[in-house]
Amino acid sequence: PEVGLLYQPFSGSFFLGLAFGQENLTAKATDDLTLQEIKAEVTASTAMAKLGWMWGYADGGWWFGVDFAYVSPFSAETTITAPGVLATDPDYQDTVDLANKFGETAYINFTFARLGYIF
Repeated sequence: PEVGLLYQPFSGSFFLGLAFGQENLTAKATDDLTLQEIKAEVTASTAMAKLGWMWGYADGGWWFGVDFAYVSPFSAETTITAPGVLATDPDYQDTVDLANKFGETAYINFTFARLGYIF
């Protein structure tokens, strides 16, 4: 989910925007020898700065757009589920480290096609 505001400084199709949202990741791995499963779940709130273009009808109707966004996660929560795996196991520690890294790493997102309807 995402909530945002768009500002069109030149009253045309170009826009600047700010948004807040949430991202979720679930990853599972199973050891082939022991059949033990490790599952990592990461949930993070995100802040986004956007710029893009939207084309459509000013008085309502279909519109099309593209945008670039810088996504910066914060307040990440990581949950590791690994029954039978010790917290000192290197695989467990790798899972914790990678899940935390995902929840803290900012990235750039390109939305190639966005379609909507303005009422």
